Amino acid sequence: MNERQKLVQAINEETGLDTDKIDELIEIPPQPTMGDYAFPCFVLAKTLRKAPAVIASDLAVKLAEKLLDFERVESVGGYLNFFINRNSFIASTIQEVRARGEKFGSAEAPASGPVIIEYSSPNIAKPFHVGHAFTTILGHSLSRIYKHLGY
Repeated sequence: MNERQKLVQAINEETGLDTDKIDELIEIPPQPTMGDYAFPCFVLAKTLRKAPAVIASDLAVKLAEKLLDFERVESVGGYLNFFINRNSFIASTIQEVRARGEKFGSAEAPASGPVIIEYSSPNIAKPFHVGHAFTTILGHSLSRIYKHLGY
């Protein structure tokens, strides 16, 4: 389970809000000083009958105890800002890369449905040039990426 999924699950347990709705609302703040993820509490104001800023500060305390993989949880106005613990994130990522080896980044199960990649088709009436090679190289790269993803 990645950090975003842990975040969605923890917010769901505290608020009862649907996990799909939570995932839809989670944002990536415009500046790194505002955290790695942000959750607007405005949608909860109607159901909890509190101001978004109050909801955010209440949830910040509860979620800080639950989310141990996060460095800190802050409430700013009507938003909850989440900061990932970079050391544990990097350590878990390196561990996953070592465990999966060549399979890192690929899909667990084969993907469904075909993918069509069209390679270049140079005009035989004109001389072949580097512009034709670009689409051939691009098509080959895309086919390798999709193969790695399980297509």
